[in-house]
Amino acid sequence: LADSNRATLGDPILQPGAYDGGTLGRDTIARLVRFEKIRFRGEPNLVDCALAKPLRAGLVSPEISEIGVPQGTAAARRDMPLQKSGRTTGYTLGKVKDVDATIKVDYDGKIGVFSNQILTTAMSQGGDSGSLVLNGKKHAVGLLFAGSDAVTLLNPIKMVFDALGVTLWHHR
Repeated sequence: LADSNRATLGDPILQPGAYDGGTLGRDTIARLVRFEKIRFRGEPNLVDCALAKPLRAGLVSPEISEIGVPQGTAAARRDMPLQKSGRTTGYTLGKVKDVDATIKVDYDGKIGVFSNQILTTAMSQGGDSGSLVLNGKKHAVGLLFAGSDAVTLLNPIKMVFDALGVTLWHHR
């Protein structure tokens, strides 16, 4: 949503995105209201996340395709089974490999270091960033933000919520 620090608060959010043929106006569903800037020097980053506010009620749903509505949050633990539904790869399964990884991520030639991250088996490809990753009980565990052919990287969900000042929406 924040295009690796290139976005400006208030920028339009499209669904489908421009890469998938979405156009300004017709496909604008939200505006960018908050994001955590990625640091490329100095202390490590904890999250790569952003928040958009829908233009009106009914444009978004709490339901995740092929999964349903998240039922809470959970801390990751090694070997925990995971699931997600992403833009590129659709519904995939994975497993937690590490819950305290420090990794370097390449953002178009600029390197960001991230600490305290969740490392999983490969369960994503480019375009899946921003997918909420859940355990088998539909508890949100992390936010997918990077990966490779070998692994997927998640920001722990508590750190994402703390950075954005949000909580999980609960249907009543």
